[in-house]
This record gives sequence, C-alpha cells and structure tokens, in this order.
Amino acid sequence: MRCLARWMLNALAIVSLLLCIATAILWAVSYRQFIDVGQISTRLDATTYTQHLIRLGSNNGRFLFTRRDLIWPRPVIADNIPNWEKENGWYFTRMPPFDMYYVFPRQPGDHSWHKYIGGIRFRRGLELGGNSSRSMIGFVLFVPHAYVCVALAILPALRARRVLRRWRANRRGLCQKCFYDLKGNVSGVCPECGTAIAGASATYSISA
Repeated sequence: MRCLARWMLNALAIVSLLLCIATAILWAVSYRQFIDVGQISTRLDATTYTQHLIRLGSNNGRFLFTRRDLIWPRPVIADNIPNWEKENGWYFTRMPPFDMYYVFPRQPGDHSWHKYIGGIRFRRGLELGGNSSRSMIGFVLFVPHAYVCVALAILPALRARRVLRRWRANRRGLCQKCFYDLKGNVSGVCPECGTAIAGASATYSISA
C-alpha cells in the first residue's frame, strides 16, 4: 500500500511539473497572442434559443475561464438558427492580446458585477434583454499565470526535497527515516526509530 501511494505521489509530481512548464510557456506567449480553446453547444425549446460557451483562454499574463449562456427569444432569431448551429463543437483560436479589464458602458438591463481579490478577478455577467432582445448569464474568472505556476510547483518541489534529503542521508550513512547517524551500526536496525537498515547492496529508492 505504501509503495502504491509513493508511486502515485511521484506520478502526480511529474504531471504537475509538466503542467507547470506548460503554464510558464503559455505565460510567455500570452503577451503576444490570445490563445483560446473552448466548446459551444446550443439548445432550442418552445420559447428560447440558448447558446452555451465554456472556454479557457490565456491572455496578457492571465488565464481566463468563461462559462456563459446567450439566450434569445425564439421568434427574434428563428432565421439565424441554422447559421449558429454550424458553430457547435470544440474550437481553438489565436489572435492578438486584448485588454481584459476594459469595462463596457452599462446598458439597460445590465446587472453585471465584478470583484478583485489579490490579483484574481471574478466577473459575474447578467444581462436581461426581455422578450425582444438577447440576454446573457455567466461568469469569467481571471487568474494570473504566476499563481498557477506556483500552485503546480509545490508538489514537485516537496518530492524533490524529500528525494534529495534521503539521497544525502544515504551518502552520509544516516537513517533515511529519522536521519540518525548509523556509522558503526551492525544490528541492521536504526536504534532511534527502529527502521530496518538496507544492506550495502540494496539500491536506493524514493520513500514517501
């Protein structure tokens, strides 16, 4: 069980490190290009036509996650439904970066609001168009790439630190669990913590 847990932690640390590197690359590219990947789907019922959007973008040093529903009264857009249906599915686009913090003039029926907390921005979109125009409901979350990089680097750093400490302990003749000095010990057991001492021919392994 311990071996399985150790293997899973090491695997997660490797995946986390690769994601951290990918995030750092996107961070650098984001100042030259807005990279956007997402999915569009639609739903038609008796009274409304709804277009759902879920996307993850990278722009000017920040990730932005969007979930948004555009809702049209059915009689207003009946002629355009065939064209909009063609947009359904996954998409990937690249374009010049834009100002994510530009605030559009408030329109009638716009009840949107936003919050800033430590460099993270949350925008709640709520535009009520009534029976004759489009409505919008959704949110956008802006998170700096730096925050994501730091979060992803924590587990690899902890695992690397543990491996390095145990490697140094092995070289210095210390117990790999409690780091007690085992020089001259012939009992095969650490007198401090009771851990079995690996033989001289045993290979070094990563312990949790």
